[in-house]
Amino acid sequence: MLHLVSMDGERDPYSDYKIINAELKAYGAHLEDRPQIIVATKMDYDGAVERKAAFDKKTKKKSIGISALTDEGVEELMKKTYELIQKTPEFKIHADEEGGVKVYDAHKDKAEETFILTHPSDHLWVIEGERAMRTYSIINLSTDEGVAKLISYLDKIGVEDALKKKGAHNGDTVRIGDFEFDYTD
Repeated sequence: MLHLVSMDGERDPYSDYKIINAELKAYGAHLEDRPQIIVATKMDYDGAVERKAAFDKKTKKKSIGISALTDEGVEELMKKTYELIQKTPEFKIHADEEGGVKVYDAHKDKAEETFILTHPSDHLWVIEGERAMRTYSIINLSTDEGVAKLISYLDKIGVEDALKKKGAHNGDTVRIGDFEFDYTD
């Protein structure tokens, strides 16, 4: 976990550090038990070096100083973060009611059909299937960006290839839910 503490001089970094750690503990997911890299930010500010030294002395830990303005310390931070990730075991996030752990998998059921393509009448193709419909239902199709996102998703899951393989013609109507568009090869 990266714990960022500002060294800009506007606030007490040690107090902020203690407050955030208390909030992590209060959250209840054992966040306080996770290893932390303390990142002293805004090291380009006047007095930041002295504030960081005082902060490190109070915490009895060595923070990594960085500056977004000058890129100071960024490479060191990336290296330390990578090292920490490599040696830290995975932490579970949500415990369920039975004391086990809920794990969310984006590819929930690989056997689940991504989409089903039917051809109920001439010049009409219908896309169905739980996963395709679930994705369709969360995209806002009232914007051009939403329509582009849906078309991109359908292409990504192989709808265009399936239409071509099954003999769709330019100008055929393709429907998913209540949204229709013209097929173009």
